[in-house]
Amino acid sequence: MNNAAPGGMAEVELGEMAAGKSQNAEIKAFGQKMVEDHSKAGEEFKQLAAQKKVTLPPDVSPCINS
Repeated sequence: MNNAAPGGMAEVELGEMAAGKSQNAEIKAFGQKMVEDHSKAGEEFKQLAAQKKVTLPPDVSPCINS
């Protein structure tokens, strides 16, 4: 769980970047879809982690963020 959570957070950040910076409408739409999908999955993941009493990392890990 601790390895999967930062990956999902990175997908949200990358989607935000694509949606915000691209000049291409299709890439903007794809980025927005990534944000929506991975944000929803992240919330479900947090609920599962809470049920299992697992503490997830608060943000994208340094190896993914750099």
